[in-house]
Amino acid sequence: MPRRRRSPGRVRIAIRLAGIVRDGRLANGWTKTALGERTGISRQMIGAVEAARANPSLDVIVGLLEGLGIDVDLAVKGPS
Repeated sequence: MPRRRRSPGRVRIAIRLAGIVRDGRLANGWTKTALGERTGISRQMIGAVEAARANPSLDVIVGLLEGLGIDVDLAVKGPS
């Protein structure tokens, strides 16, 4: 069965989330494994999110942002 293509809007969101997670993780000096241990999210899922390949659940997105100490509202809305 062929994979469904993601809409341009979903791709933009995935790329934005990837940057937020990767930048936040690196700013804290953490490996994917260390972030995974903090959040309970697998290293593989974190890697897929950072590569904008994953379609993470809302629980995963919130878990990553909270684990990084990033305000969920700010991440969703962006800076004013």
